[in-house]
Amino acid sequence: MVRAEETDDAYSLPVFETSDVHGYIAEQSEDEEQYLLAYIADKVKDVRGYGEAYDKDAALLLDGGDTYQGSSLSNLLEGNSIAAVYAQMEYDAVTIRNQEFDWGITTVIDSDGTMKDSQLEGYERENTVPVVSSNLYLNDQKTEWMRDYVIVTKTARNAAGEAIPVRIGVIGYADDYSSEIMTGKFKDLGFSIRKDPAIPNSIARELEEGGQADATVLLCHADAKETAESLGADSVIDLVSGGHTHDNENGITEDGMPYLEPAKYGNAYCYAELVFDLDGDKAVFRTVADAKNMSVKKNLDKTLKTEENAEELDPDLVSITDAAIEKLQDILNTRIGYITTSAKKKGFIDGSGKMSTTGGNWMSSVYQRAVSSEVAFTNYGGVRYDFNMPDNAAQRDVTLSEIHEDYPFENHIFKYSLTYEELLEVFNYALKDEERKAISSVVGIDCYYENDEVNALVKDGKLIYQDGDWKDGFKDRTVTVATNEYVGTSDDVFKDTHNPLVRFTESDRLIEQD
Repeated sequence: MVRAEETDDAYSLPVFETSDVHGYIAEQSEDEEQYLLAYIADKVKDVRGYGEAYDKDAALLLDGGDTYQGSSLSNLLEGNSIAAVYAQMEYDAVTIRNQEFDWGITTVIDSDGTMKDSQLEGYERENTVPVVSSNLYLNDQKTEWMRDYVIVTKTARNAAGEAIPVRIGVIGYADDYSSEIMTGKFKDLGFSIRKDPAIPNSIARELEEGGQADATVLLCHADAKETAESLGADSVIDLVSGGHTHDNENGITEDGMPYLEPAKYGNAYCYAELVFDLDGDKAVFRTVADAKNMSVKKNLDKTLKTEENAEELDPDLVSITDAAIEKLQDILNTRIGYITTSAKKKGFIDGSGKMSTTGGNWMSSVYQRAVSSEVAFTNYGGVRYDFNMPDNAAQRDVTLSEIHEDYPFENHIFKYSLTYEELLEVFNYALKDEERKAISSVVGIDCYYENDEVNALVKDGKLIYQDGDWKDGFKDRTVTVATNEYVGTSDDVFKDTHNPLVRFTESDRLIEQD
């Protein structure tokens, strides 16, 4: 981390970051669309300029991954709305994470290492936004179509408006997210993640000491603070820009490493300035200044497409968003049923031991009915949407769009024929993780436990197992069990134990895939 002596005449380069957008270019609230990305794009243009005064090099624009998958406005258009938006906003670099693999990584990244080209009607265009990741491997080799980093030349300015060119190395990095991807779309294809801070540290040192970059930014899909702390006191990286936690982060580690991370779904973005001094004709990095998390959620009234908000929303992004909404209008508003109580993805049900949620129970019951199983369960991350009841309402409609947002994955439903002893093995496996990631929200059987061990099972009100003792021969009886493909194929959630469902998936215990 080469730093100049502090002077009064410093040159600053603004940096913007989004992360975990999950396709939310817009979100509907009370029958009105909130133009989230159009609002953020306008704030970027406040720096880059408008019309003929527009200068892409006046600011650095980054995204920390989990870009495409989540919102109906992206999912139902196969990511083309996001591709169009990011191309229009002219992002300088994005990185990737598990959600980018849900549709198959080569469907969202082109062979030249850029985001997919947009095929949105009326906005078809080549996408040149580079995708960076320094620690993604394919068959133990660096992927040929993935860049470790990009070097972008930007313009830093001082208070007098004088400008100097600065070269920024943007290095991609990620936490090990292999356990959060269906095995068939990651591990079985030969992909792996090497969580090793030495990888980006080495790249940054080479770029800065070799004179290729005046400053380096680590763009990571990982907790920004934890990643910044992991780099160590000797790191020459100048800023860690993170993602994944879905929460705003902003601070400096004990070693002096600045880090930033924005909240999810286009509800926030980050802003900071890379500050340089001029040593002769060379820009020398000094510090990170004015780092902050900028809330969109607190300004939702400014994201509505009204005459009063004309100067708050980028018109190009509004047009792209309108095209996506118009394309999906019939699907977005299609009513497929109703509910009489809220079904939420978070908020554990009292007495469930931080296992069950109303949304998770509902999804499990959907599995159960879909394949006519006796028992069903889902993982905690397998539910993505809150079906909230309006105040004083007896019921509320459920739309097809909401279903897609609640369950955006391309998972099959797996149906097994297991003995109750084998089902007990599955439950005990799930209890090894205090975060309840593997299996949660079970329907069709009551499971009682203490610490990480099942001590009783009750089926249809009848005690069938207690403290190692099986009742009435239930140990060897068979029961049909349903869950999703991710739960049935993932074996990387815990380090010291294996998912028994993987073994059953590879045997005749798996009797149906829907």
